[in-house]
Amino acid sequence: MMTPDFRSSPAPKPQRDYLTEKGAEELAEIIRSAWAKCGHSPRVWVEHCLQMLGERSGGAIFQVRSDLVSGVPTRATTALVAHEAAHPWLSDI
Repeated sequence: MMTPDFRSSPAPKPQRDYLTEKGAEELAEIIRSAWAKCGHSPRVWVEHCLQMLGERSGGAIFQVRSDLVSGVPTRATTALVAHEAAHPWLSDI
């Protein structure tokens, strides 16, 4: 199975806050895009997970969730994507 290369490159990257809703959505899209390039479509979504109190009163923390198991798509997801590709008319039902 082809897998995306998520290793860091030696080039410096801008700091990103993946705990904000916007940052978590960006990270989810990075994950979706990387796996799509390898022919997979894992389910990836963002959830609100914590409301901060005190210094960051009102600050929310978000997390990225997926159906990846140990970082790779499950057979069920891979089979579903293959089935949908072979039967595109099913998505219209």
